[in-house]
Amino acid sequence: MKLASVAVDRLNENTEQSPSLVRRIQTMAEHVRQKAYEIFQSRGSHGRALDDWLEAERNLIAAPEPEVLESDSKYEVRIPADGFEPGETTVTALPNALVVSAESHHEQQDKQESIRSCEFLYRRLEMPMAINPDRVTAVLDGGTLRIIAPKAETHAVQVQAAAAA
Repeated sequence: MKLASVAVDRLNENTEQSPSLVRRIQTMAEHVRQKAYEIFQSRGSHGRALDDWLEAERNLIAAPEPEVLESDSKYEVRIPADGFEPGETTVTALPNALVVSAESHHEQQDKQESIRSCEFLYRRLEMPMAINPDRVTAVLDGGTLRIIAPKAETHAVQVQAAAAA
């Protein structure tokens, strides 16, 4: 099976927050707001806005459990992302975290009706040690998003010094 590269936005300490990440989060929040309103309308009564919002988030946003493997020089993160394509998926690498977001739209039509669905995946992973955002890579491999996040150079130097001592 061929690995498909996934876009990685790299943000260093002196970089402002990614405009594309902000846009994706705003889009996700708007879809959740619309879904919460649909839930409210189907219920037909006031007084449960928070419940409606939380139910809408559960219906729309996948937050799969990641698997994180650590070696002396890097982290390898594996996240189930079945149903998402590389062009729909973005990893944002920060010095202390990885943010994974994906948005998928599907439309299906038959003779009587049109069915639209949209699905979001969102995870923010705080890393125990600083990583080098400029060297983070990501691929989709058979429905699994694999991210390689090399540790920051200061940590690699410390490991080498400890090994030499």
